[in-house]
Amino acid sequence: MAGLLKNSSSKIASSIAPLINPHILNDHRHKKIANNHCKNHTFSVWLSAQQRTMKMNPLTKSNKFKLSFPTMKNQLAKLTALAAISLSAALSTTAQAAHPGEALYKTKCFACHQATGQGIPAVFPPLAGSEWVNGPEENLVRIQLRGLMGPITVKGAQYNSAMPGNPTMTDQEIADVLTYVRSNMTNNAPAISADTVKAIRAKEAGNANMLTVKDLIDPLAAKANPKPEPKAKAAPQAQPNANVNTEAQAQAKAKRQAQAKAKRQAKAKAKKTPKPQPQSKAKATPAPTPSPAAAVTTPVAAASSSDAGQTLYQAKCIACHGPTGDGIPNAFPPLAGSEWVNGPAENLIKIQLHGLAGPIEVKGKLYNGMMPANAAMTNQEIADVLTYVRSNMGNNAPAITPDMVQPHRAAAKANPAPITAADLLDPTAVTAVLTADTELQGFKPAQHNSSGNTIFWIIGLTGICTLPAAAGLIKN
Repeated sequence: MAGLLKNSSSKIASSIAPLINPHILNDHRHKKIANNHCKNHTFSVWLSAQQRTMKMNPLTKSNKFKLSFPTMKNQLAKLTALAAISLSAALSTTAQAAHPGEALYKTKCFACHQATGQGIPAVFPPLAGSEWVNGPEENLVRIQLRGLMGPITVKGAQYNSAMPGNPTMTDQEIADVLTYVRSNMTNNAPAISADTVKAIRAKEAGNANMLTVKDLIDPLAAKANPKPEPKAKAAPQAQPNANVNTEAQAQAKAKRQAQAKAKRQAKAKAKKTPKPQPQSKAKATPAPTPSPAAAVTTPVAAASSSDAGQTLYQAKCIACHGPTGDGIPNAFPPLAGSEWVNGPAENLIKIQLHGLAGPIEVKGKLYNGMMPANAAMTNQEIADVLTYVRSNMGNNAPAITPDMVQPHRAAAKANPAPITAADLLDPTAVTAVLTADTELQGFKPAQHNSSGNTIFWIIGLTGICTLPAAAGLIKN
């Protein structure tokens, strides 16, 4: 049918092209061309509005083929409408709303797993076509909640890094980003619901330790051995009829009665015989009750800010920057000895709140990646992790306080888009450092101030020059 319509359409187009102009219709030569073309042919014209076929029989002498400009104009209008409807349907299909998990993927996963889910070779595993992505959904949800560290084999290649957890994401957000990954990047796995995430979160409550591959379900084994269907409960066996009074039942009943009677007699005889009195046992001396002062336990010292920062670093930063802050060559810049870490505190705070995208030069090398924002962290948490980095890994910079973070929080909330290196202060700008205390900031110390010596020499030279003139005046 499609081939017939295509051939018919091309024939009709070639025949009616010269007939659209009403002046040409009066030309006998074009009428003859139309008649010769339509003769001994059957063709169909598809009408979009009615979706029916109009058939024309071969021409005969008594049935002449007549064309008029209004008729052709009407048919062309219908064909134009059909084309417009088809184009609109195609555009509406391509203009579907983006998946809600796509935006989350770009902010949370893009830096390590890249835009198409190919990962970074030998560093971060791919998501595209991964057996873990298409495997049990429980694995992915638990990794999102607790993170993953240690060696893992993905698509035949082994990786050994760490992925921080995202427990601050809502159940719906985790479901959206995982469903997006499982339905894109050549993956084809069922969607994950927010209820599934909620149930797994309840099981993992109170356990924030990072997972290893041993804690997960083997996706290949799960695929080879799917969970068996629950067996139907066996029908209860019919109980024998207790009302049937057989001879065996009568004998058993008589035997039970005799045994019960013998027990009663033995019990009555035992009551008449006096029992020997047991020897009195010495009462055990009760243990002394500890005094209230002794019962008070010594409170555990609260973790220091450095310990809190180290814990946050291991959960948030170690995957990209490494345990010693050396980063990953050609992928993620180092923090150890970085001019940005030891530079203005404002830079680090803004990066934590906004994230960083685009090229940046660190220790003489250019990196072009993306760091996701950590705006969900509290001011204290941001201060702790930044202070830990600035005081370790070969760095030596002042601590950052929560009060220093707060002024930048409003700007990050108003514009959460990632910033670039151009939005930061130049960490290599040299600031003059005073070598001694002075009363007014900005002035050099007194021992380096030569203005007094200069004045002395000016007065001396002036005196020498004016002394002969003064002597001459006195003489006269």
